[in-house]
Amino acid sequence: MEGLDVGDSFTMTYHDNNGDHTKKFTISGMWDGYGDEKVFYVSKSFFDESGFTLEDYGRGFLYLKFKSAIVTQKTQDNLEQSLRLDKKQRFLITADTATSVHIFLGLIGLIFVTCLSVYLLIYNILYLSVSGNVRYYGLLQTIGMTEKKVYRLVQKQMLFIGAIGIAVGMLAGVATSFGLIPAVVKMLGIREDYQQHPEKYSSFLVGIDEQQFQALNATLEQPVDEADFLSGNACILYTNWLRLDKTKTIGKPISFYLDGQDDQMFQMTIQGTTEDTYYANLLGTTPTMIVSDRFVRGIVEHPYVSKVSVQYQEEYDEATEKDIMGMMEASTYQKDFDYNSKIEAMKEVKEA
Repeated sequence: MEGLDVGDSFTMTYHDNNGDHTKKFTISGMWDGYGDEKVFYVSKSFFDESGFTLEDYGRGFLYLKFKSAIVTQKTQDNLEQSLRLDKKQRFLITADTATSVHIFLGLIGLIFVTCLSVYLLIYNILYLSVSGNVRYYGLLQTIGMTEKKVYRLVQKQMLFIGAIGIAVGMLAGVATSFGLIPAVVKMLGIREDYQQHPEKYSSFLVGIDEQQFQALNATLEQPVDEADFLSGNACILYTNWLRLDKTKTIGKPISFYLDGQDDQMFQMTIQGTTEDTYYANLLGTTPTMIVSDRFVRGIVEHPYVSKVSVQYQEEYDEATEKDIMGMMEASTYQKDFDYNSKIEAMKEVKEA
C-alpha cells in the first residue's frame, strides 16, 4: 500500500464468510489519526454481502447520533433496552451526550444571570448619566437649546458610552466564553454527574496470567508487587491516553462492581500504570483495569477470551512467528483471528 493515495486503485485478496475473493478497490479516503493500520472501511452493502453480521463479535461498531443535542437519561435508558445487547456487546454514551441536560440547564442559568446583569448595568449607567446632568440640560434649554437638540446631545452621549461598553463587553465575553463557561460547564456536568451517577462510567476488567504480568511489570517505572497482584489486592491501569498524575494515582484505592451486580463491591490498590495499547479495548473510554486472571475467574462466572498474548523465547523470532501464522491459517476459525505483530511494528519503526 506504500505510495498509494486517494483515487488510486489496488487489487487485494481477502477472506470473508463466503470464502476467498480477489477484487480491485479504489481508495476514496484515508484516515490519518491513531488506530489500527490494517483496517479497511467499506460500505454497508459490501459488508452485507460478506456473510458477516453486525451481531458477530468484533465485526463492527454502530455509531448512533441523536436528533436532538439534549438527551435525557430516560431516552438513553430506553435506547439501551431497545437494542437488546448480549454479554459481548457494549452500549456507550459520550460524555457530552450523557451530561447534555446538565450542561443545557447550566447554560440557561448562565444566560439568565448574564442578561440580568447586563440590563441592570446599562440601566444604572444611563440613569446616573442623565440624572447627574439634569441641571446642565436645564441651563442649555434656558440659553435657547430646543428639546430636540437636547435629545440629540443625550443620544450622542449614550452612543459614546455604548461604544465603550460594547468594546469592554466583547473582551469580557471572550474571556468568559473561553475561560469561565467551560470551567463552569465542566463542573456542573461531568464532575457532578460522576459523583451522583458513577455507575454510568463503565470500563473493562482485563485479566492476565503470571507470565504476562512479569512481562508487563518489567516495563513499569515502579514494579508492582507480584503477590499482591496475583491475589487480587493490586491492579495496573491502562491510562487510555488520559493524562493521569502518577503521584496522585499510584497507591490509591479503587472500588468497582460488575455490570448488573452492584450489590457486591470490590476494592484494590492501584500499584502501576501503563500506556501499552495492547490493553486498549475502546478508545475514548475510561482507563482499563488490568488484574490477575485468577482473580477474574474467581468473580466472573463465564469470562471470555478477547486477546491472547504469545511471548517468544527469542525476541523478534521470525521463524516462530511464521509457524504461529501457519497454525492460524490452517485453523477452521481463521476468519476469527486478528493479530498485531511486534516484528512488523519494529520494521515500521525502522523505516520511519
